[in-house]
Amino acid sequence: MKKIAIVAAVLASALSLLGCNKKAEAGEFTVEKGKFKVGMEIGYPPMEYFDADGKTPMGFDVEFGKALAAKLSVHPVFKDYEIVLAAGDGKMDEADMYGWLVWDDSFLGMTTATGEKCCTINENGELELTLNTPRVLKEFETYSAFAYDASCSLPISAFSDVVNQIFQEDRGLFYGRYILAVSWFRDMQTDFGILPYPKLEETQDNYYINVHPYGTSFFCVPISSADPGFAGAVMEALSAESHYTLKPAYYETTLVGKYVRDDESRAMLDLIFANRVFDIGFYYQVGGYNEGIMNLWRGKKTDFMSMYTKAEGRALTQIDKINAAFAEALANG
Repeated sequence: MKKIAIVAAVLASALSLLGCNKKAEAGEFTVEKGKFKVGMEIGYPPMEYFDADGKTPMGFDVEFGKALAAKLSVHPVFKDYEIVLAAGDGKMDEADMYGWLVWDDSFLGMTTATGEKCCTINENGELELTLNTPRVLKEFETYSAFAYDASCSLPISAFSDVVNQIFQEDRGLFYGRYILAVSWFRDMQTDFGILPYPKLEETQDNYYINVHPYGTSFFCVPISSADPGFAGAVMEALSAESHYTLKPAYYETTLVGKYVRDDESRAMLDLIFANRVFDIGFYYQVGGYNEGIMNLWRGKKTDFMSMYTKAEGRALTQIDKINAAFAEALANG
């Protein structure tokens, strides 16, 4: 039974293996007699295009094909094919096939996957803005080039009423969303697996999985509390108890017991939960960078630095207020 995948948000190069709907002799990627055959419609830079000689294939997909062929110890052969739309009506829409079903928040997941954070707590215990790094810029440029390609990527938000059907009908190869999505496909006939968001490059030390800021709950004790120390102790006790009661029920009984279909996905779940990242900058929505990053995707814009610079002053002011509030709380504690 063929497999498709849910990429969990709770590839570097794996994204290029997505099944873009393009015509090829025996599938886009085939290995035959020591050759690795890659079919693509050449003419969509930076993904695939011809060099100045008009003959040599270049681009992201080409470089990925070469790297994968090297891993397989075979010779890469690149074929230029015309895109053929599944629906046969000359346009890409919900009736066609896609390699990547793109969730808005996957851009936050991909940012975290680099190992970088919107904000970091420095050695003085203060919040510090750390979003603007070369790794984050590289990730955004690489991922947006793929996600913006309408020939193989479909925005989930624009087709929210049919996107699950697309995945269930085997017309979407990768579905990038949060862990909850696994429960929606419990009765799906086609087998599927679970993957973390990818490393930026193969040499990266580890995987980093964003704990979704919009689905994370905070418990706060009001300053009017008569005994905030006692209230805090009760919250800590409840948290500790849930580690032994709630977590096993959710993880072992529900996720693993009901939804996970194979040992490989169980291993991926263990990897995902072992490498969760809590980015306090995204939780406080510092500078509005959460929505800023996703709005670039929604508007199909690529100028990350312009977005970042425009919000930087507001972000730094907000961080100063947060640090001052924590300093005051500690001083009065």
